[in-house]
Amino acid sequence: MTAATDMECPSSEMLAAYLDNRLGPADRATVIEHLASCGECRSKMIDASDIVQVESNVKPFPMSKWIISTIAATVVIGLLVPPIKSMLDEPGIPELVASSHERRYRSTYGRLAGGFPYKPTGIVRSEDQPSNSFDEQRHLLKHADEIQNGNDLHTKGVLAMLLGNHDEAVPALRKAIVQNPEERDAIEQDLAVALLQSSGEGNLDESLEISNRLWAKNKTPEVAWNRAYALDLLGRDREAIAAWNEYLKLDSTSEWVQEATTQRDQLREALKP
Repeated sequence: MTAATDMECPSSEMLAAYLDNRLGPADRATVIEHLASCGECRSKMIDASDIVQVESNVKPFPMSKWIISTIAATVVIGLLVPPIKSMLDEPGIPELVASSHERRYRSTYGRLAGGFPYKPTGIVRSEDQPSNSFDEQRHLLKHADEIQNGNDLHTKGVLAMLLGNHDEAVPALRKAIVQNPEERDAIEQDLAVALLQSSGEGNLDESLEISNRLWAKNKTPEVAWNRAYALDLLGRDREAIAAWNEYLKLDSTSEWVQEATTQRDQLREALKP
């Protein structure tokens, strides 16, 4: 058990099963939650992943823009040594955006500020959200300590969401608004996304209130998307259909269009007599 969390550290067998993608959704969620707060276990996982890559002669995982890499011209037992890495001082939202390109799924219904790429949610509302593989989120875990020990509360809140910890994201983003009032709109957009999936009573209503306020200021596709999802999750189907139509007027060509169209059409079908 570590000082970072009251959760007992997973066994070596469980960590190995997680790394091999052999855990069920509930166990994977437990391990991810633990890794997000336990630097010791996170380091073990990253070291194990690097060893597996070298021993299997797999091309090293692509480095994000956080890392200035140089290739070591050394061969050990006939295999390439992984790139030598040095970190930038303050990873922030752009680095999280770059890291998200490697993921199969996004961990939110809503759209975050900062230009995150489209990924399907794969989320079934009555079940756990999908888990990205360890390789796909290893940069997030590897640099979690830097972000969590830093002063950028906005980045902390977004990191928590990317790791599926939406309840932790909400207070961080509320504090970030006070910390960075000049970035209020972007932070509020992300707070609205966190509220869509956090467990507090009234969070969906607050998410919609925030998105409506942002919509009145600036009608962007991202805000339109978050409004539509809030109305959808609140069960306000006719309003949600209208909101999805508003979104599709703003965006008819991006990768997000298919999901928006599907959400709208499902609501239409449900309203048929």
